Amino acid sequence: MAHRHLTLSDRYYIENLLKLGYLEAAIANKIGFSKTAVINELKRNKVGKSYSAEIAHKLYCSRRKSNNHKLTNEVKKLIIALLKKKISPELICGRLKHEGIAKLSFKAVYNFIQRHNLKQLLFFKGRRYKYKKEGSSNQGKIKDRVNISQRPKAANDRKELYHFEGDTIVGKDHKGAILTMVDRVSRFTILGKAKDRTASSINQILYRASNGNKITTATFDNGKEFAKHKNLSNKTGIKVFFADAYSPWQRGTNENMNRYIRQFIPKGTDFSNISHQYLRKLQIDLNNRPKKCLNYLTPNEVHFGISINIETTI
Repeated sequence: MAHRHLTLSDRYYIENLLKLGYLEAAIANKIGFSKTAVINELKRNKVGKSYSAEIAHKLYCSRRKSNNHKLTNEVKKLIIALLKKKISPELICGRLKHEGIAKLSFKAVYNFIQRHNLKQLLFFKGRRYKYKKEGSSNQGKIKDRVNISQRPKAANDRKELYHFEGDTIVGKDHKGAILTMVDRVSRFTILGKAKDRTASSINQILYRASNGNKITTATFDNGKEFAKHKNLSNKTGIKVFFADAYSPWQRGTNENMNRYIRQFIPKGTDFSNISHQYLRKLQIDLNNRPKKCLNYLTPNEVHFGISINIETTI
C-alpha cells in the first residue's frame, strides 16, 4: 500500500478536531492516518500556535512544487507501487506530471529502475502480439447480422461515449469464457465470466453488463457466441454490429485490451479457478490505469467525468 497524502478535506477535518480539543492520537484515529503523520503535519504547517487548513495546504503545495523535478523518497515509493501495478515508466511519467506530483523525464525514471534493479517489474518486454484470425466461417451463419459499415458516425469517429467493442477470451481446453467489452472513447472496460461460450451464456453476461452500464452500440467479431444478437438488442436496446471477416483491426481497441488482460489471465488458464471477485478487481484496476491515448487520464475519469488521485488506486 502506497503512502497516502493528506488532502485539503483531511486538513479541514484536522482543523475542526483541533478546535474541539482533540489531541494528535485521537485526530489520527479519526482521519485514518498515523499519529506520526499528524504530528509532522502540525510541525510543518502550523503558523505560530494556530493551524489553518487552507494555509497548511498552500504550504504543502508550495513545497511539492519546489520538489517537482526531484525523485524524492515519496515519489520513488509511488513509482515502485505503480510499477507493481503493471504501469509502464512512460505512463508513470505522464500521470505524475498530470497530477502535478513530479515532472520527470522517462530517462530519469528508467535510470531509477536500473539503479535499483527493478527491471523485473517492467511489464511488456518486447513481446510481439499476433492478431488472431476471426470470423470467416461464421459470417454467413449469423442471421440478421448488421455490418460495421452501417455503424453510426459518432461511434466510428470516437466522438461519443457508450459505443463498445466486445469479444471473448477462452479458458483451458476451450472451457469457460470471459466477455470483454471496451468503450471506444474512454477505454472503460467491462468483464464478465460465463460458464461456457454459447450464445445464451454470453447474452446473460451482456444483459447484466447493460443493466449497470449504458451501452449504445456493440461491435463484435463473427464468433458464434454472438449469434443471438437479436435477442440482446430486443431486450436491452443495444444496436449490434459485426466486423468484417479477418479484420481484427476494426476492433483494435478491444484486441489491445485483450492482449493486456492476457498478462493477468494467460492462455491455458483454467477459468474455474478465476473467481468473480478476482475479475471484479481486475476490472477496477484496468479502469484506474492511466492511458497515453487519454492524455494520461484513466478510463474511469473519462467515462464518468471525475478526477482521481492515482495514489488512492494503489
